[in-house]
Amino acid sequence: MEKPVLITIKLLDRYIGRNVFFSTLLVLFLLFMLLSFTVFVDGMSDLGHGRYGIMDLLRYTMLSQPKGIYQLFPTAALLGTTMGLSYLATNSELIAFRAAGISLWRIAWAVIKTGAIFVIAGSIIGEYVAPVAEEQAQRGRAEALGIGFRNQSTGLWLRSDLEYINVIEVLPDTSLRNINISRFDDNRNLQQLIYAKRGSYINGQWQLRKVKQTTFTESGIKITNLKTWDWSSGITPEEMAVFMVKPEALSFMRLYYYLEHLRANGQQTDRYELVFWRKLLSPFTIVVMLLLAIPFAFGQNRTGSLGKQMFMGLMLALAFNMADYGLGHSATLFGFSPLLGAALPLVLFSVLAAFLIRRAS
Repeated sequence: MEKPVLITIKLLDRYIGRNVFFSTLLVLFLLFMLLSFTVFVDGMSDLGHGRYGIMDLLRYTMLSQPKGIYQLFPTAALLGTTMGLSYLATNSELIAFRAAGISLWRIAWAVIKTGAIFVIAGSIIGEYVAPVAEEQAQRGRAEALGIGFRNQSTGLWLRSDLEYINVIEVLPDTSLRNINISRFDDNRNLQQLIYAKRGSYINGQWQLRKVKQTTFTESGIKITNLKTWDWSSGITPEEMAVFMVKPEALSFMRLYYYLEHLRANGQQTDRYELVFWRKLLSPFTIVVMLLLAIPFAFGQNRTGSLGKQMFMGLMLALAFNMADYGLGHSATLFGFSPLLGAALPLVLFSVLAAFLIRRAS
């Protein structure tokens, strides 16, 4: 007597899962198109600068999408599940499932099993696809615009007039570490080598610290050591920021190692810790979004509008994103743990999901 029931449950899981899966894929595709259009229009202002052309803009647009899609995965899960289940509710199929003795939590379990596919897909995109694509997007854009940066294992290479600059690292506050400057005359003869341990942009120019200047003259080589030295250059912090390490674009492991590096060098880590914990908790965020969609579908009767359910789902996703952003940055601003800032919105919306499902059942 047990076997037919098990077969029925498996068929039910597959049926619900198929609706949720394809609905979420549709939402992801629509978000992809919307993001692509937004990035493309925003980037049109760069056309004509340097050798930045339409193909460079298209390449940048495509390569910048994996990061955006990864960040919108929870929203897509919420809207896709709402769409899939609302379609079943419109056809009174959810009512039939309940009448057959299928509990609301059992239906929720079928949705979560399907959501595991998106959890895995999101983790792969966030860990392996988005970091590489974002780096290629930023590098290609900078080179096409003629900024002249090269991001290699030896650091960043820049050129400003007759100066060739090598910066080993750009820190999150746009300060520099281990700067090497080679100065040449009009005949391309090396005039001076300058090394600085650190550098900061103050009052329109770079202030270098722990500086060693090696000057080449006809009479010989002169070495000068300075505590500080003001360096006037056309390179600005905004240009440096093109290759500044952005926490959202890092993989989980690279983010972990960079956090350790920042701590070892006495740098502020709150922003990076917040992103670290958000990445760690992102699978649970997707699951919570899946659960939040279920009460909306069951609250819909046959005369309910799918558009209304999607609108309510979108508002709920916006509310979560606002809470996530607001509570996360408030925690770091007022000195609370970044873990608290990342986990608190998730806990609050988990309680809300459990309450709404309990009420609907």
